[in-house]
Amino acid sequence: MFRKGNDSITDQCALRSSSLLKKRNERRNKMLNNRRSIKSEDEHEEQNVNPPQLHELCTQVLSPTPEIVFNAIHLIKSIVKKSSRIPDKFSEVVKELFTNGVINKLIEYIQITIPNQPTNDILNILIYITGDDTGTDKLLALNIIQVLLPYLNNQQYFQSICWIYCNLVCSNIMARDDVFNLSMPVLLPMIQNGLVPQNKYLIWLFNNFSFLSPKINFDLYKPCFDYLLSCLATNDGTIISEIFICFSRLLSDETICEKILSQVAPLLVIGLKERNSEVVKEALNGIGVACGVTDIPINYFVKQGVLDVWNAIIIEGDNEIKQTATWCLSNILGGKDSSPAELFVDKKYIKVLVNEIINSTDRIYNVDCGYCLINTIVVVREEYIARIMRTPEICTAFDSLLRLKHKTKEIKNTFLHWMIKVLRIVLIIGEKYKSSNENVYAVMMEDCSVFSALQLLEDDSETTLDNCEEINELLESFSIRDRELSNLSEDFYYTNSYETTSFDSDSDIEEN
Repeated sequence: MFRKGNDSITDQCALRSSSLLKKRNERRNKMLNNRRSIKSEDEHEEQNVNPPQLHELCTQVLSPTPEIVFNAIHLIKSIVKKSSRIPDKFSEVVKELFTNGVINKLIEYIQITIPNQPTNDILNILIYITGDDTGTDKLLALNIIQVLLPYLNNQQYFQSICWIYCNLVCSNIMARDDVFNLSMPVLLPMIQNGLVPQNKYLIWLFNNFSFLSPKINFDLYKPCFDYLLSCLATNDGTIISEIFICFSRLLSDETICEKILSQVAPLLVIGLKERNSEVVKEALNGIGVACGVTDIPINYFVKQGVLDVWNAIIIEGDNEIKQTATWCLSNILGGKDSSPAELFVDKKYIKVLVNEIINSTDRIYNVDCGYCLINTIVVVREEYIARIMRTPEICTAFDSLLRLKHKTKEIKNTFLHWMIKVLRIVLIIGEKYKSSNENVYAVMMEDCSVFSALQLLEDDSETTLDNCEEINELLESFSIRDRELSNLSEDFYYTNSYETTSFDSDSDIEEN
């Protein structure tokens, strides 16, 4: 059964990896921006200071006088913070800090006892640097994970250390495993003793542990999972949505999905009833991921009213949550069992879907809507296809989907392959139940320019040879216009052949 363009479970695990990466970066930037928006007394002072040039401050950090060093660190933090808003400038600042040995010196200072203010300044600098790819690898080479580990036991610095670790674990598998293996012996007793109840930075860290694939062995990760479950007893939508993001990441792994599905599925259903749109969106994302990995939970989610939730969101929701809901629906309808898709038709939601396809101008959203229609038609019985084809403007929807612009040639041809398959299914049924020796569905498609759209795709240089051959076969078999032209051509040939022969005979007679 089709599922977002392929049947591979491995590929399914990466269905929304780019989307999740974007969300991680957005979340990271949002948190950084929140820090920038805090107008502390120190920040007001910084704004009224004309700091020396960065090079001079780098020199001062190497001074033997602590007061000069700490003041320089404070001003460098201000420069790093301000430059982080301008990517090119930030890269220059980070490069100079490494080149002049400042970062090495800061790491030396963080390993000895210094006052709280310069310690916080150093940690803030590290947060900004690890929040960008520019200096992360260099910090890892300086054993920054091990250097910061003792600070996890200090409540004053716990938030900053979690933040730095959050950034590091998303950089690569090795960094993630190092942070996990080194930090968990420290964090586990804290969790067990209730020292960090519903800490959003620890939740964020545990979430990021699940970001990269292959995943951490779930038996080792389970204390993190149990902690996240315990944190759901809150009214804070930010915390709940963060935990649901983690569930989605875990569910994308087939082995882990089997282990946690029975616990997570009911929680995601509860999330659908929340008033917080972010929670609802992440609950839908988790449901979509689970149904993309295995058919097992599909009927459960359908019985819990996910189809009705989708319909309500289409009527009332914003574009972002509509897209997530429709992507989720495409995976629910993509199972081997036809009953969810047939229930979707019974509820007359096909009409809603067709209206979305015709009226939306969002390309990605329309692709997800298209896959909902594809997955429905491919799996339902003939009588349901007849009902679908009675939906007003269904062939206009087909035409719209065929004319969609796609991001890549591969995506375009995958989508086209399944559209051709759907059209063939419909047309074969139309051929089977001809009316007055006419394939009614072929006539409908001809009237709505579906065959014209296919002809354009056949002539498109980006269309694969396989798809071109499929289109050609479809047009030759079912296109009303092609048949009429063929018949007209044959009539014209025979008529002109007769006339030519007659004229030649007359000429011969006259000559004779």
